This record gives sequence, structure tokens and C-alpha cells, in this order.
Amino acid sequence: MDRDGSKEDKDNLQSDVIHREKSRDKRSRSRERYHSSTSLSSSSSSRRKAAYNAVKELGITITVSTTLEEFKKNLPDSIQNQFTPEELEEFFEEIISKMKHDMKKQERKLRRKMDDFKSVLKKLDGIKITMETSWDHDILPILKERKLDEFEGLSEKDAKYVFDKMIKKLKV
Repeated sequence: MDRDGSKEDKDNLQSDVIHREKSRDKRSRSRERYHSSTSLSSSSSSRRKAAYNAVKELGITITVSTTLEEFKKNLPDSIQNQFTPEELEEFFEEIISKMKHDMKKQERKLRRKMDDFKSVLKKLDGIKITMETSWDHDILPILKERKLDEFEGLSEKDAKYVFDKMIKKLKV
């Protein structure tokens, strides 16, 4: 063995370096293919922004269940003519994808608020929640009096749902 290590160690090190470089190249090529296939070209960026604004200004209602055909039917020809059919479909898919992402984000936020509220209910001073505890007579007046942030951040319907779920668990 020489001062710098064995020949086998050097070969293994060199092999590891080559392997890492190949992996990095594969990842970057994969990223490039993904980005080129999932976003409209930069040349259509201003057209896309104009189309988003037109959809907003015209009050075109789009839901996650809206079909491409329904979208095209409601979109003015002046906007549609600015895009190829593929670009228009991609634009539509971007809108739907963003809506789905936003819905999931809102659902997570609501779940967190509900969890926080449940924690507050469990630790509510002066009240031990039992199967006989009433939302309207026992809990709601206290929550309104104390003006707790966790309660204020939820609709009363959602807060009652959390309470009812706690009662249901007590029955089991």
C-alpha cells in the first residue's frame, strides 16, 4: 500500500465520483424535460398573463370539475386565437392544477385550525367535557365570552363539528 492509499481505494473513489456525476446529469436532464413540458414557453408568458386577467375580468367561473370544452366555450375568441390548441389546453390545466393546490392548502389550514381548537376544548378551564356537555348551553357561551383565537378562526359550524366529534369519541 502506498502513502495515499491502495490502488483499490483510488479506483473505488474514482468510480463513486463518476457515478455521482452521471446521476447529477440524469437529474438535470430530467428536470429540463419536466420544465419544458409542463410550462408554456416564456414567449407566451405575457399572453398567458393577459388570458388570466381576461378570465378574472370577465368573471368566467372555473371549478375543478370544469371541462376543457366548457372553458373554451366561455373564453372569448380573441383570447383563444392567441394560443395553439395545445397551449390553450396547457393553460387550462395550469388553472385547474393551481385550483387543486389551493384547495388542498386551504383544507390543511382548516384541519390545523380544527386541531388547535380541539386542544383548547380539551384544556378549557372550568369545564370537563362529558357526554352530557351541551354545545349551546355549556361550551358556546364560554367560547364567546373568552373570545379565543382558536374559536374565532373557525366558523361556528366547524367548531361545533369538532365538539361533536369529541363527544362521539367519548361514547365509544
